[in-house]
Formats: sequence, C-alpha cells, structure tokens
Amino acid sequence: MLEEHEDDRGWSYVLQVRSSAGCAEHHVTLCHRDHDYWTGGLCAPSATVERVVNYLLDLGLTNLPHHFDCSTARAWSRLHNRAIDSEMR
Repeated sequence: MLEEHEDDRGWSYVLQVRSSAGCAEHHVTLCHRDHDYWTGGLCAPSATVERVVNYLLDLGLTNLPHHFDCSTARAWSRLHNRAIDSEMR
C-alpha cells in the first residue's frame, strides 16, 4: 500500500502489485458496505483490500486493471466458478 484515502463512501488506495513480470501500480476502491459485509468491521479496510487483491491473483488474474473497485471481484470470481463473498467471510 502506497496511499490510503477515506471519504464518505469508503476508501481508495494506491498499491503496487509485484510479480515475476515486474511491478504494477493500481488504484483500488472499497466502499463501506462491502467492507462491512465481508469483515463485519473486524478487519482494517487496507487488510480487506489486500485480501481481495490476493484473492484475485490466486484466481490467476495477473493483469488487473489500473483502476478498479473491490466489488468487481464478485463478477471476476463468478467467471472462475468461485464465490468471493463466502470465501472472504
């Protein structure tokens, strides 16, 4: 995590993802609703974003978009016959 910002909708992060192909910077957002749904407020938002990004990388999604919201992980996980909501809780 390089940067964290909070506003009335949630959090935004600038983070680096390192892989064998190199290092890529991403801007990731997380809304309050998804944070509460996935963690019940028991986990820091930054840790939740880290878990979502690691989850996506574990799915094999190594070419993540430059900007994305954590909620899009739901659609991406369904494409791989997985369910992020149950796996994140």
